Amino acid sequence: MAEADEPFHVDPTCCTACGVPESIAPDLFGWTEQGGCRIVRQPVSDDELGRMFEVLECQEFDCITYRGRDAAILRRMAEAGLIYHAEHPGDFRSRRMMRDRVSFAWAPRRARAPSAGEVAGAFRAYLRSEKGYLVWPGIPPLTRTVRLSWFGWRFHAVSFEAGSEAGTFVAILPPGEPGHAVGRMVEAWLHKCDAGPVRWYTASEWAEGGAGTAYRM
Repeated sequence: MAEADEPFHVDPTCCTACGVPESIAPDLFGWTEQGGCRIVRQPVSDDELGRMFEVLECQEFDCITYRGRDAAILRRMAEAGLIYHAEHPGDFRSRRMMRDRVSFAWAPRRARAPSAGEVAGAFRAYLRSEKGYLVWPGIPPLTRTVRLSWFGWRFHAVSFEAGSEAGTFVAILPPGEPGHAVGRMVEAWLHKCDAGPVRWYTASEWAEGGAGTAYRM
């Protein structure tokens, strides 16, 4: 299938070779001989689709769009607030869903299951290993809460709680747009530390005991 006919598409007249798509989804994007961006493989799995959505969100210009008509993808784009990147949105309208709860299993090799404070400490250490974040020390009794900033002294908090089973935990993100940004960081950390089954929930899904989803956006 020619790229012009594929669902996700790069406008070759728009690309500025910013490198954003290749840094987020190097398995999905590559370079043309002319030095522009191109899609080398369409996303298939939930994880791949999630990274494609992150590319849509983070691209400097709207060079990458969705030309397909798959209702499940359009619905997910609407829930992620990205439906304006769809060339055929149909009846779908942007209704961004904030998934601000994430459950996961995290059990490093040790004799006992870690505490929520230790999990928060691992996330805190991850943030400090990355560039561009200010991270508040984990001072008792607030060791389960990680406070971080990526702009000045505007700190945002993510709290960790023990789950219903040993070795399982729940991260509670801040509300609004900061929560969306923090969610991206938590998602990257969970992927890097190879956490167990990960489920994302809106506040109402969590309160009602819903099933959640395997993806953040």
